[in-house]
Amino acid sequence: MKLPRPLLLLLLLGLAGAGTALGQASAFDPDPARGPREGSTWHFIKSNRDSSKPWSLVMHVVAPQQIEVIKSSGSTSYVEVHALVDLERALPTHLQQWNLRCGERQPTNTVLVRPMPEGGTQFELRPAGGAPRHFAAGPAAHVWGFDLGAFPLIAPRLRHRAAFQLGMVDLNQPDGSGGFKQAPLRFVPVETETLGAQPALRYRLESPLFDGKQGDVWLSPEGELLKAEHELLTSRDWRDWKLERVRSEHLPRAEWERFKLDLQRRTARAQIEMPGCQGTPPVTPAIRP
Repeated sequence: MKLPRPLLLLLLLGLAGAGTALGQASAFDPDPARGPREGSTWHFIKSNRDSSKPWSLVMHVVAPQQIEVIKSSGSTSYVEVHALVDLERALPTHLQQWNLRCGERQPTNTVLVRPMPEGGTQFELRPAGGAPRHFAAGPAAHVWGFDLGAFPLIAPRLRHRAAFQLGMVDLNQPDGSGGFKQAPLRFVPVETETLGAQPALRYRLESPLFDGKQGDVWLSPEGELLKAEHELLTSRDWRDWKLERVRSEHLPRAEWERFKLDLQRRTARAQIEMPGCQGTPPVTPAIRP
């Protein structure tokens, strides 16, 4: 089955140090006070590694365990993903994606992740208009494709400065038996650099699923995401990918909803003029009150 658009990219990383913590949940403190405050908002540019095909990507903290991410190509594409994170397990458990199509906001994918008593996880993928798919994965298995979306909720809760690994599932790589390829994903501290005037800690990402392709992530000393890039694509919209932070701000809930609505309306007006959408009546995009 061909997925409409891979949704999910989730990367967590350890801060610098030696050794590897194999138990992911134990590496994080679930205390909500350690995470970012509600309303924290980060603006990024996502593109190919050569900076071609730039999109806007915005992350917004709704609650200690909830984040929303918007990707927009400017005037023609709008993708929105909501994610709930189990802070006790440092594991995203419910992800929902919507796309704007011909001016209408439509659900496209849902992913549910259920921790199992024996320590693994059970994935349920529900593509809109398609049959659900279930498959088992290892403990604390995360998904390659959500553009680091849950990272702001989890990274500030790291207990130590040590390399560690977690499980990874790549929805771009079917395994031939109804599931998707999965393998450990290791975060290896490399060096301290400067991005502009900002100190940054750089980490190399390693996994058998990368097939020799390389990627890195840069964090501020406080654990905020500054930049990421990798040779392995997360979505067919790009041939590889790069994520660079442009700015940050604090948006109360009402202002965040207004920001989303304004962006949806601008995109909707452009979409209904596109081939295949002409003649479609304008739709007021749906947002939560």
